[in-house]
Amino acid sequence: MNRSKTLVAVAVAVIMILAVVWYFASPAYAMNQLKSAAESGDAVELEKRIDFPKVRESLKSQLRALMAREMAKPEMADNPFGKLGGMLAMGMVDGMVEGFVTPESMAAVIEEGKVQRMNAAPAKEIFDAAKAPDYEKPAQQKQVEWQIERDGFDKFTATPSTPHGEPAPSLLFERDGLGWKLSGMNLPAEGMPEE
Repeated sequence: MNRSKTLVAVAVAVIMILAVVWYFASPAYAMNQLKSAAESGDAVELEKRIDFPKVRESLKSQLRALMAREMAKPEMADNPFGKLGGMLAMGMVDGMVEGFVTPESMAAVIEEGKVQRMNAAPAKEIFDAAKAPDYEKPAQQKQVEWQIERDGFDKFTATPSTPHGEPAPSLLFERDGLGWKLSGMNLPAEGMPEE
C-alpha cells in the first residue's frame, strides 16, 4: 500500500511539473514553429498554425473602427466628399482584408515583424523564393525577436521588438487543445511607421 501511494505521488508530481513547463514554454515553442513555417515558405504548416477567418475578422473590425473614428472627427462634419470617401473606403475593407490575409502576407508579417507596405516587393514573390532549394535570406535582414506576454491560460500576445520603438502589429494567439493558433492581429493605435 505504501509503494502505491509513492507511485501516485510521483505521478502527480510529474504531471504538475509537465503542466508548469507547458504553461511557460508552449507559447515560445508555438511562436518558433510559426516563424519556422514562415521562413521556409511552408503554406500547409502556416494553414495549420493560423486561424485565417479569425485573423481576417480581427483586422476587419479594427479597420472599420478606425474609419468610423476618422469619419466622426469634427473636420469631417462639413465635408460631404470626405464622408463619401469614408463610406466608400468602409465598403472596401472586406475585400482589402481578404486579399491581404494570405499565407504569403502573414509569412512576411511574421518574418519582418511589420505589415508590408504596398510599394514593397510582393509577398507572393518573397514566399515563393523562400521555398526554392537554393534560397538564402538577404544578409541585411536580421531575425525579428518576438516578446511574448501571457493573457491567462488560453491566450498570449507576441509583439516584435523594434529598433527605435516604432509601432508594430501584435499577434494574438488562442489555445487550441494543447497547442496554440494565431487567431488575430492588433494593429498599433498610433499607426504604422513610414519607410
